[in-house]
Amino acid sequence: MAIDTSWANVSLLCPFSVDAQDVKGKVVTPLNGAALSSAVGTPFGAGSAMYFDGTNDYATTPAHADFALGSGDFAIEAWVYIAANSPADGGGNKEACIAANYHSSGGWALVIAGNGSTTGTGIYLSYWNGSSWTTIVSVTTTVSQGAWHYVMAKRVGTATQIWLDAASATTGTNSTNMSLGQLMNFGGISTHTSYQKWLNGYISDLRITQGVGRTVAAAPTVPFPRPTISGHVYDAAAAPVAKTILVRDRSTGLYLGGANSDPSTGLYTFYPPDFGEAIVERIDELADPVTDEAVFDLDPSVGAVGGTLPADTRAHALTFLGDAKISTDALSFVFDGSGDVIQSTSSRYTLGTDDFCIDIEFYPINGGRGSNYARLFQLGANTTAGTLVIFTGTTTPTIIEAKFWDGATYQSLANSSPTTYADNAWHKLQLRRVAGVFFMTIDDVLVSTSATTAYNIAAATLSIGANAANAENFYGRIGKVRISRGARRAAAATPTSRLLKMPADSGSGENALIYDRVIPGG
Repeated sequence: MAIDTSWANVSLLCPFSVDAQDVKGKVVTPLNGAALSSAVGTPFGAGSAMYFDGTNDYATTPAHADFALGSGDFAIEAWVYIAANSPADGGGNKEACIAANYHSSGGWALVIAGNGSTTGTGIYLSYWNGSSWTTIVSVTTTVSQGAWHYVMAKRVGTATQIWLDAASATTGTNSTNMSLGQLMNFGGISTHTSYQKWLNGYISDLRITQGVGRTVAAAPTVPFPRPTISGHVYDAAAAPVAKTILVRDRSTGLYLGGANSDPSTGLYTFYPPDFGEAIVERIDELADPVTDEAVFDLDPSVGAVGGTLPADTRAHALTFLGDAKISTDALSFVFDGSGDVIQSTSSRYTLGTDDFCIDIEFYPINGGRGSNYARLFQLGANTTAGTLVIFTGTTTPTIIEAKFWDGATYQSLANSSPTTYADNAWHKLQLRRVAGVFFMTIDDVLVSTSATTAYNIAAATLSIGANAANAENFYGRIGKVRISRGARRAAAATPTSRLLKMPADSGSGENALIYDRVIPGG
């Protein structure tokens, strides 16, 4: 058995293997071309890492108290691969940022040092007090290019260290209060006008641990542990089969989510929120459970008939405007085309440039329009950079379109035309992005595919049934709505029979298994 004894203290963990997501739930967005690449594999073999081209590529996540390291213990760890020299910064040095929590008023940065000709002359951790940088700890050991290196900066008490490949360390004494939890950058310091320090290379398995200084005897030989449940499902003839598995917390009995096994291999994977014990149950019916990738899940059936819901099933607060309400059959939300909207705000809705999947059940009346171009779904506000909209057309029966506001104009992502969707009937829509390509499937038919894009969906405010200004209102009913952020859900179109469909009662669950704090491969 292998678990991460520091898990409760982990502030950020980005494997950068399947997507840019932080395992702890913070939104990480790659910008200006930063993207996953398998060109050099990972420190542990084949696979992907986050690539930065040395110009202005970086990844970022919003300010958070978890990044205020204070004057206590901490550990900042990452695997770094320098592909080529960085451009010279404002001081003429070719330095490369691994991670920086920087603002003009203060912050810190972990940097691969450089001089006027070479990147990789050492490593240092510095603190910015609002007017000048102070080195907390540094090492002058060469960081060779064209190879993976394990880098760690840590403090225990007042003893500060930098480790390179867990074989070369330097120790100092420092009690600087690194108190500001600012915007976090990886691969460059976007918020510093003169010393941006763009990395030309790759980052893998980046982790920040607060309140504990890690003990390291050797460079890790496997990725940092994350809670993972995986296994296979077979039928009575021992052949791989597609089935639904549900995961419950063993202590509380609460439902954590689920997954569907692969029909060709029988493999399923689920990422629980912690290293606690869980029970895995298989049910006979293939369903569509809420998975660990779901960042929003709105289900009218869990509310009171004719009423509203305080939150979605992921515990995000909801605001009902107008008289949007749950239908009398508890299967949908009713929108009268005149000011009805459901709104919610969370940083988790910021999809960035990641793969994602949006699922919506909708039932149009009068073409779905209380006004022209009625919104089914909107992330952001009209004419605000980073906004995504899904809306009805101006005909009856209606077409469905999806667009992105890039700061100057709406860019078309998907358009069902000439296919239209009848009034007074249920339809099921799925908008997915895979490696920059958008796919729109309605009623189990792929109706539109985009060219490859690099659109950054930066908004954090969700509106269902209207736009953020309560105009362009939808007329009809909307059923379940789910947003999933991650490669697994985005990679495969979900058949109509499974879209947002939860397991029926009396599933067998005959092969319940206890997951006893085991990390596969740990």
